[in-house]
Amino acid sequence: MNPLKTLLQYLDAEKISIDKEEFDFQFNSHPDYPSLLALCDTLTFFNIDNAAFKVDKAEIDLLPNNFIAKLKKGHTDFLSFVERKENKISYTNGTEQKLLVTKHDFVLLWDDVVLLVENDKGAVKQKSKNWINSSLLLLSALLFVSLISIHLPNKWFLIFYVFPVIGVILSIAALKELFNVKNSLLDNFCNASSFTDCNSVINSSKWKLFEKISYSDLSITFFTVQIIALFIMGLTNRFAEYFYIQNILLLLSVSIILLSLYYQKFVEKKWCPICLSIVGVLLIELGYTFYLHSFLDYSINFFGIILYLFTSTLVLSIWLLLKNFLKKFNGLKEMEIKGNRFKRNYSIFKRILTSNEKFVLPDTPLAFGNDGAPLEISIVTSPFCGYCQEPHYMLKSILKKYNGYVKVSTIYNANPKIEIFRKLTTGIIDIKLSQGEEFYYRAMDDWYKTKDSQKLLEKFQINTDTAKIEQILKTQHEWCKHNNFNFTPCLFVNGYRYPKEYDIADLPFFIDELLDDTSFGEKKSMFKIVEAEKL
Repeated sequence: MNPLKTLLQYLDAEKISIDKEEFDFQFNSHPDYPSLLALCDTLTFFNIDNAAFKVDKAEIDLLPNNFIAKLKKGHTDFLSFVERKENKISYTNGTEQKLLVTKHDFVLLWDDVVLLVENDKGAVKQKSKNWINSSLLLLSALLFVSLISIHLPNKWFLIFYVFPVIGVILSIAALKELFNVKNSLLDNFCNASSFTDCNSVINSSKWKLFEKISYSDLSITFFTVQIIALFIMGLTNRFAEYFYIQNILLLLSVSIILLSLYYQKFVEKKWCPICLSIVGVLLIELGYTFYLHSFLDYSINFFGIILYLFTSTLVLSIWLLLKNFLKKFNGLKEMEIKGNRFKRNYSIFKRILTSNEKFVLPDTPLAFGNDGAPLEISIVTSPFCGYCQEPHYMLKSILKKYNGYVKVSTIYNANPKIEIFRKLTTGIIDIKLSQGEEFYYRAMDDWYKTKDSQKLLEKFQINTDTAKIEQILKTQHEWCKHNNFNFTPCLFVNGYRYPKEYDIADLPFFIDELLDDTSFGEKKSMFKIVEAEKL
């Protein structure tokens, strides 16, 4: 069972809501994917307090009712969602199946490792929902159904519409990897026994005959054409021609059905439940068209054939273009995930970081956090720098998250000879010195919202003699000039210049490991992760 599915079961039980798609992406992007460490780091990234540690078997009763445990069955290790129920324990056995055992039997499987989370609702990133897209999609479906209901003169035609709709849904299920559909019920349906495996049948390349256009391509195109052609031909009252064509095509499909059954039975030697369901839909349609023939006068003409062929070729062309686009999109996403795993590898980041020159930074009154923190992040910035706003809020977030473990310093690269630079920067520093951090951050929020220095200085009443502050700004500006730091923002981690190979937005991914790294100061880790081996 995928560790992520186990975790999602646990989070649901703890009533913790997350953006599952984003969590999946961040988890897959972790350099230690799919380890326990990767799960813990991803939870931390989402501001969910968590801890993984060893617990003595005798202390199992001290654990909460729900937790994740590392279990061992034979030579296989896996993470399991565990629920304590009186004297019994329920756990997942590497799949979504739950087993109920005694405490004694569970302890025999348990490897002493547990993962716990804390439901701090204020810190949880809520699941995002695009209500606009969902509403528009639902509205479009309702309008289409209403239009079809009014448009079709016979209820039997409307009933027929149900079959290709089911066929399209099954075809999408068959192409679940292409459409990135993740559904546990669908997985269980496809792998119901040792004789069934949808993926091996659908993705098989044993028959060169279907190398260019696969069974899945034919299936989704055929059912989509049925839906669209019935609507288009119905506009010109060509129902009889439509069902005549369907009757012929469905009779021809019998040979493809037999070919499919032969392929599954004798070539792949696995059954595909989705494929068999599609076969069932085709046979039902065939029987239904024969039933319609009893009261519908079937006929055909050249225009009806051309209209149906045009619809078919158009749908097939669009589908092949869409399929190619989806393949490229999925490939780019996979490349992004692999690239992020490499990019977020701490060893590589540290090697590049420490290969840069280490600087002795100038003093600054804009220092926040713990002066004795093992990790100091410094930023050379300017209030007039448009690219400095996001790093400002990022560092503010890091300070809040790692309170007491991180120090953040701000150095201004602003020429004090330019009056507007001098007034604003001295004013901001004065606010911090005379009114404290809270008012400083309020002032910065106002500045980034309005960019009106006059209103800012009037609002926070700057009256202090700023001669000393101006001297500090002059020293900082000269230091930047001397070291050729001409552009902002510029970041430093414990004096090392932040690598240009990384985006500033990547820094939060390395904070935990920087704190755990003794070469960057005394080890004061917030979380204790006991292991990071692959599961």
